[in-house]
Amino acid sequence: MSTPVLHIVRPNQAAPAGSSAAAPLKVSIQASALLQLVESSYHEETTRTTGALLGIRSDDGSEIEVVDSYIVPHQQVGENLTIEGGHHISQYVLSKRTNPDLALLGWFSTSHELDAYTGLFHDFYSRGSSISVHPHPAIHLTIQTRDSENNIIAPKLISYVASPVGASGALAAHLNIEKVGSYAFTPVPNKVVYSTAEKTALSWIKEPTKLALPTGNAVELVTLSQELGSLSGLVDRVLAYTDKVISGEIQGDEKLGRELLSQLSAKPTSVSADALEKLFNHHTQDSLLVEYLASSIRTQLELSAKLTSIVQSEI
Repeated sequence: MSTPVLHIVRPNQAAPAGSSAAAPLKVSIQASALLQLVESSYHEETTRTTGALLGIRSDDGSEIEVVDSYIVPHQQVGENLTIEGGHHISQYVLSKRTNPDLALLGWFSTSHELDAYTGLFHDFYSRGSSISVHPHPAIHLTIQTRDSENNIIAPKLISYVASPVGASGALAAHLNIEKVGSYAFTPVPNKVVYSTAEKTALSWIKEPTKLALPTGNAVELVTLSQELGSLSGLVDRVLAYTDKVISGEIQGDEKLGRELLSQLSAKPTSVSADALEKLFNHHTQDSLLVEYLASSIRTQLELSAKLTSIVQSEI
């Protein structure tokens, strides 16, 4: 007589009746997608807000990048879970029209807990809908914006991959076992990526609202001053590090040394300070000239519109 065995499939391997592709080992989240997830956490819902994750998947499936998301309504009544699949399909079709390169990656939840409903949600996005991630494994992303005392905290993101637990596929059919929502979830690393422009915008958002923020061209000057100050601080750190390495105070990092050498060799070194100042002044004059021409054209258009209205009123 055989002994019963609990069969757990490793998330980074192919599941017996699931996908044939390997689960992602690295998850990147764009800053715009993070803001959408934070906004979703304040959506009115009885227990949690869930939705679909859209993004880009690498050729081998080991890396994914979350670019967009949308909420999919659902209802939890007792032990029953109802997900509005029609809303999911319509939102996915609209997203594909605006950006055909995006693919369904998985789903998100504003509840950081893994409970009995988590497996049901995951089963829906994995294979339970006409639009699912199949044959790729689905990613599950949780976002937490409040602590146990309901205080607002910095968003905490945890990403999971899952694999079926127990008998599945032909074996489950042979044993006449109805297995829905049985998964083992394993965390995978994730990070938030953002561009320089997004980083600058976030730095302004973090400023206290009571401060008198500059407007117009002053914003560009203040931003340039802050970026130059940050760059100067980084240069000072690099110089201090190299001095310590040369003096033998610390052990140098070969990888960091090669990176510094590569960056220095890629930068122009033959430009003098006077020539650089001259180039900067020419660029500033060109920018002012373009701004002046744009202002003149706008003024002429407004004057032409006023003259036209006067002539039409007299006629």
